[in-house]
Amino acid sequence: MKPQDALARVIDHREIFHDEMVALMRQIMGGEVTPVMIA
Repeated sequence: MKPQDALARVIDHREIFHDEMVALMRQIMGGEVTPVMIA
């Protein structure tokens, strides 16, 4: 899942599943996501 997709889901009040969240957190912790997207 791309960070943009996760953000769109949160804005639309839709669920982000556990495996998708784990993958997203790995991207964040790995430095693959810009600080702007994290903020």
